[in-house]
Amino acid sequence: MSNTKDALSQSFPTVFNPNDTVEVPRLMTAPELAAYLSLSRMQVSRLVKAGKLRACKFGTSKQSSLRFLVSEVLEDLEKLRVVPSEGGDNE
Repeated sequence: MSNTKDALSQSFPTVFNPNDTVEVPRLMTAPELAAYLSLSRMQVSRLVKAGKLRACKFGTSKQSSLRFLVSEVLEDLEKLRVVPSEGGDNE
């Protein structure tokens, strides 16, 4: 029996250490994201509907709100990055 208890205590710590750091993903609301990106809320909504920004939807359809994971927004923005051509705009 003690072997089972020892195995469990190694797999599942029973004491929470408040000094342990846990990285929690940062969520932003649509207004926060719009302000951060210098866009309107409507532009953020259009990007979501177009599938260019990922969002989490909370609530029912009439009372829903969107939340955005900052890490996903940064990935999505990288995909939208425009790389200028070598010859400039005149080509």
